[in-house]
Amino acid sequence: MNLTKLKEDTVKFLENEGLKLYDLTYDTKEETLTVMLDESMDLDKLEEVSNKISDFMDGHDEELGKYILDVTTVGAERPIRNEEEVKAAVGSYVFVKEKKESYNGTLKKYEDGKIYLEYLDKTKKKEAVIDYKEVKVMRYAIKF
Repeated sequence: MNLTKLKEDTVKFLENEGLKLYDLTYDTKEETLTVMLDESMDLDKLEEVSNKISDFMDGHDEELGKYILDVTTVGAERPIRNEEEVKAAVGSYVFVKEKKESYNGTLKKYEDGKIYLEYLDKTKKKEAVIDYKEVKVMRYAIKF
């Protein structure tokens, strides 16, 4: 299966539907093709979109072989996967986990490979400067 070509075709198809692809993955062990949308929608809309994507994927059956289609949305706590997405997240509330520490805070800036994060330690505002190369997990977070 040429996942890169399938992803490109899926991006074009979704753009024509007014939707944006977040990621497309194939789990060979589970034989599951996951189409993750960068959208917010209710279950009825997700079912409608899932049916359209299923019809689109039917045109790729020979290429795909046996698979289970899973269509989902990213959600509010979507992963921040690369430096480009880190830059886009500046000003957002995020969760960052590095080797020894984890933080929930506001991403103040990203500069020279460093993440500047403002967080609360009890009631006191503090700033963490984290080397992006040391980040194990980074995602958007919901502030309570």
